[in-house]
Amino acid sequence: MNSRAYKTVARKRACEGPQSPAESAVERQIGSKGWNTRGYLPHCDKPGTLQMLTFRLADAMPASRRHEWEVLFQINDQREQRTRLEAYLDQGCGECLLKNPRAAEALQGGIHRFDTRRYRLAAWVVMPNHFHALVELWTMPMGQLLKAWKGVSAHAINGVLDRSGQLWQEDYWDRYIRDGEHFGKARCYIESNPVKAGLTSEAAAWPWSSANPKWRWSSPFAVTIQAMNGAVVQTGFNGEVQLSAQSGGNVSLWTIRLVNGSWSGNLSLDTVAIQTRIIAATTAGVRVQSQSNAFQVQGATTPSISVTIKAVEFMTVPVSSVTVLLGRDGETPTQAITDPQGLALFSVAGAGRYNITAQKLGYNPTTSSVETSGKPVAWTIEMHSFRPPVILVPGIMGSCSEVG
Repeated sequence: MNSRAYKTVARKRACEGPQSPAESAVERQIGSKGWNTRGYLPHCDKPGTLQMLTFRLADAMPASRRHEWEVLFQINDQREQRTRLEAYLDQGCGECLLKNPRAAEALQGGIHRFDTRRYRLAAWVVMPNHFHALVELWTMPMGQLLKAWKGVSAHAINGVLDRSGQLWQEDYWDRYIRDGEHFGKARCYIESNPVKAGLTSEAAAWPWSSANPKWRWSSPFAVTIQAMNGAVVQTGFNGEVQLSAQSGGNVSLWTIRLVNGSWSGNLSLDTVAIQTRIIAATTAGVRVQSQSNAFQVQGATTPSISVTIKAVEFMTVPVSSVTVLLGRDGETPTQAITDPQGLALFSVAGAGRYNITAQKLGYNPTTSSVETSGKPVAWTIEMHSFRPPVILVPGIMGSCSEVG
């Protein structure tokens, strides 16, 4: 047993402070354990947290080679131990049943079964004898999720390989994602694992990974781009269009809208610097995401701009612990955490315009402003994810109103 694990859990619980009644009720209903330990490592099992999960085949550490891997479990430094153990898995010991394409497809299909309904997959990879995933917990506790993944995939893989018996090793490894930097490193590690193990030269070429391009976008929609002077340019179904002063006149503002819907969003062109912007909008169950590159030009003419627009289906997902900041320019903002219904309440220091930012690890933040007469402000959050098989960073949307 590791006494440090118990001390870490106690410290984490104390730092978080008491839960709101709504949060506590949700966790009781789901069966989440919060910060806990089995005496070895601290675990954070809470809805809304991002976790890096690893589980391996039963023979990935063969008994016949115990002298090679047993010593790794004696390493005291947990980070070094995990690194050495994962490197050992990458050697490909055991029968490596997941090398079989049908087995790999069966596992990949199984983990997507309840994606965007009971959890959100941010990254994953199927290796010959183990599996990594970066997942956001929603309505399934971590232990229940792992049990479901292993059970469904074992049944499917045993079926396609015409075998029986134990497939997976009983336990698993989990790592709580602390912040944005940790999220990026975890995703990079997962998607580059086949390259590191010498299985492929490029992460995108590995068929059973979120790095594969087939998971990145659905088919683009036709989109209309309209200049303020009324000129209209329509993209092809590849979502690409070239804009210039000739196609829209000497203007600095375009409005992007769907052909089959009406969305008001502005795309400003910069005449002096190269920039990249992401413009996002929603209408009729479709999320539009466009990336624009404004190029430096001579003189004061409007630069040419190449715009690529992709549209994918999205869905509203459970809200959990979005951080919302509210304050005037130059002032230290007040912070609130949304409840499970997505509501954050603020008292304001007086009448005027306030800036609002809503952010959550693994999601695109949203910013807005509100004019208030001095009454309290309510900010209601809606979180979005994308229907499979699309792997994108999802977004937060919100609306603001005075209370009373």
